[in-house]
Amino acid sequence: MTLMLKHAERPVEAHNRFKTGFTLIEVLISLFVVSTVVIVGFQILSLGNRVSARSRIILSANAIAFAKIQEYENKEFNNITNGVSGNNYEIEDFSTAAVSDSDGNIKAATAKVHSEPISLSLKKLKVKVTYKVFSEFKTIEYATYIQLGGVGR
Repeated sequence: MTLMLKHAERPVEAHNRFKTGFTLIEVLISLFVVSTVVIVGFQILSLGNRVSARSRIILSANAIAFAKIQEYENKEFNNITNGVSGNNYEIEDFSTAAVSDSDGNIKAATAKVHSEPISLSLKKLKVKVTYKVFSEFKTIEYATYIQLGGVGR
């Protein structure tokens, strides 16, 4: 009988404690964490691309407007025509210069130059570029005064 007790007292390993591998719960949790990190990473990349595209569009529109205002600042006073008040003093429409390039920089843009005579020796010059950034329209506007004998700001 003592033999049977000794045989019955032998320790039984509860659920095999030294088993190797991962449980299903651990695999699912790690899969969830990895997929969350990947999704967030792609969203950050997408946002970065969108901000970069927006910056390219703004820089391109700005460069076009600034180049046009400098072009007029370098002209002689008498070579700058006066606009008519009924036409909002518009003297040039250079919207074709603001057409999108291969990078898609400017789309749906209007670009105009306005020249308002203030006096016989002073003109207010304004360059206005309206362009589309994704779904909204933005405007860049440069203005200066051109006076007989030079530029005044």
